[in-house]
Amino acid sequence: MKTKYINYIEWIDSFGCSSGWSEIQPIETVLICMSVGFVVSENDKTISLANSVAYETEDTKEQANGIMTIPKVSIISRKELKQ
Repeated sequence: MKTKYINYIEWIDSFGCSSGWSEIQPIETVLICMSVGFVVSENDKTISLANSVAYETEDTKEQANGIMTIPKVSIISRKELKQ
């Protein structure tokens, strides 16, 4: 298994989708999310966190569950946590 490291990330999420026509008004709400997980993939534009990972065995390949990808432009702060 490749070494996985754990990150805590605060990020701004998209929100809202009106169910019908509505008056256009200024929206000042910011939805800040907090996520913790194993970094399973990362490139210049995104980082992917998994809530669980499993070692490769003779019968199965390395696996992850609950993978979420966050655009890096949405990240407010990021911290690597000690394992």
